[in-house]
Amino acid sequence: MSLYKYVTPDRLDILKNLLIRFTQPTALNDPFELRPLVSGFRAPEVAARDLAAELERQLPQEIEKYRTVLNPTQMALLPALALQLKSQMVGQAIEQIDAFFPTLKKSLFDMLGNSLGILSLSEVPINLLMWAHYAANHTGFVIEFDDKHPWFWAKLAETDEFRHLRKVSYLDKPPSPYLTEWKGHDVFCSKLKIWEYEQEWRIIRPLQEAAKRIGGEIYLFEVPPESIRSVITGIKTPSESAAELWKLLNSEPKLAHVRKLQAQLSIGDNSIEIVPES
Repeated sequence: MSLYKYVTPDRLDILKNLLIRFTQPTALNDPFELRPLVSGFRAPEVAARDLAAELERQLPQEIEKYRTVLNPTQMALLPALALQLKSQMVGQAIEQIDAFFPTLKKSLFDMLGNSLGILSLSEVPINLLMWAHYAANHTGFVIEFDDKHPWFWAKLAETDEFRHLRKVSYLDKPPSPYLTEWKGHDVFCSKLKIWEYEQEWRIIRPLQEAAKRIGGEIYLFEVPPESIRSVITGIKTPSESAAELWKLLNSEPKLAHVRKLQAQLSIGDNSIEIVPES
């Protein structure tokens, strides 16, 4: 399978410099990107159960601390008194967690939004909406990537959430309103179903690994030229833009293998087909 990047006409620099932007979640068109819709840290019943269990676990050693200052009768009453206070203590702890959660959520998601970059690719090069939305109304072009290239599979460990391709899941609703019930894939690779037409795969990298930074917002990563299979011009790509693109491919030895293709209207139905550049 190949994966495709829809770009505007001015993104010729990707091929010229072999650098591509990994975009911060806050700069993407989905306002919920890496900001899952969660209303709490943990389900109230789960939080109450876990806090109560932890209090009971610590209770004997805490009671033991009073043995030198209380008489035997007082010591005998202390466990029962502590258990009576347990529900009150649990309730207060949950209230404190709930009160702090909005601050925690904002800090966590701001950190993710400012430290990670996403490269979004699509499974198909013939999506009319994608050409319209991401390739300047069919005037841009599409870069075809080899999804098997090692550049797309560079995770540092089995548990690494980053540096490798992952398919986006599209959901009717978020998996849970509680943060602790979200898995890594839920946070990094799930979107609402309205985005399903994009058929997205993505790779996420820490922005600190970027090869080049422009200003304070643009982070560029090196693209191995051999990972590029073809370039596809759009139905409305101006002839001068296409000519500049083909000239670049013909003059750059690192891109000599890249096929030159073009999109055209399919004869007989309302679709796009990809054909060799003429």
